[in-house]
Amino acid sequence: TFSNGVAYCFFSRNANSKISIRRGTDNTMQVYINGTERNFGSWTPATSTWFHVAVARSGSNLRVFIDGAQLGSTATDGNAISDTTGITIGRLSSGGEEINGWIDEFRISSSARWTTTFTPPTGPYCAVPNLIAFFENFKPIG
Repeated sequence: TFSNGVAYCFFSRNANSKISIRRGTDNTMQVYINGTERNFGSWTPATSTWFHVAVARSGSNLRVFIDGAQLGSTATDGNAISDTTGITIGRLSSGGEEINGWIDEFRISSSARWTTTFTPPTGPYCAVPNLIAFFENFKPIG
């Protein structure tokens, strides 16, 4: 369940914001890379509904997609993410901003899966090229 005015973190890698994907207290989807915040527009998800959330970077173009539609403008970020700490899914790595719900599938790839509007898959992901990590069927917190 998402509440308006409450921050939720989908993915985080170390407390210094090497990278994090979150919805802020103002309902804006945000991506932090090396401590720099990029805002992608407001998203107020309905309760009891599944959503497909994707963040893709192709070259220096960074995009956020909700259910296959791009949210806001394309941001520019060519900074390398050179951190070797573990990842945290469903909250900030330093704690807090826990998602109150389920994450069905979460994957990290070494290439952009989408650069334009797309139809989200309706079935489970399968093995694909450039897959770095894949997690499925878990409730991260609570």
